[in-house]
Amino acid sequence: MFTVNLYSFFILLSFLFYAIVVYFLTRKLKISWDEYLTSFFFVFLFIFFGAKIVDGLMRGEMITSENFAEFGLSSVGGAIGALIGISLYILFFRKNKQKFLLLYMLPLPLVYGVAKLGCFFTGCCYGVFYNGLFSVTYYHSSFVNGVSLFPVQLLETILNIFLFVGLYVDFIRKYNCINTIGKTLFFVSIIKFMTDYLRASHQGIFLSMNQMICIFFLLIGGLIWIISKHMYFKE
Repeated sequence: MFTVNLYSFFILLSFLFYAIVVYFLTRKLKISWDEYLTSFFFVFLFIFFGAKIVDGLMRGEMITSENFAEFGLSSVGGAIGALIGISLYILFFRKNKQKFLLLYMLPLPLVYGVAKLGCFFTGCCYGVFYNGLFSVTYYHSSFVNGVSLFPVQLLETILNIFLFVGLYVDFIRKYNCINTIGKTLFFVSIIKFMTDYLRASHQGIFLSMNQMICIFFLLIGGLIWIISKHMYFKE
């Protein structure tokens, strides 16, 4: 029960940070309170269902109403859900594309980093066997116990939080939404792609499904980043 609650705590904490950062960005981008509430609820639903569905697909299981609650929350699925959700929100409500894409994409590294603390403390998504500096050993985990592991979840947390701070400062300095969107997709994909090699589940696999998805978003992000050099945010 403690393991489940600790994991849930960090997931909820990550969404709390998401809501707070998105709210502060709405002030910066001059988005109304009503637009904030409706868009956040809309995107949140897609993040949740995207994370659940992709986890089910990665397990190779048929997704039904009976087993839906048993699936975990895939970080890649959550990111895909966020992109789909905000794209549909823009399409349905005809909002400013640059503003709303930036609004929900910029905080994603922070949200992911905080959520991975839940994985770190509970032992899921654990790293490769490793006896060196900073190795961790679990004794009360529901996933793995009694062996030294590389703390890949903690590494992901640190890298993504630093990335968020860097992207936020860069956006404030340049105020170029498209540029920040491209960089976010590009660097988040690189971090996820590289750290996936350090997960125990990756052993014996050339490219995981996570990495194949990351390659797609890395290319999209890089293209947007290049194009953005000639585009600037306007009120």
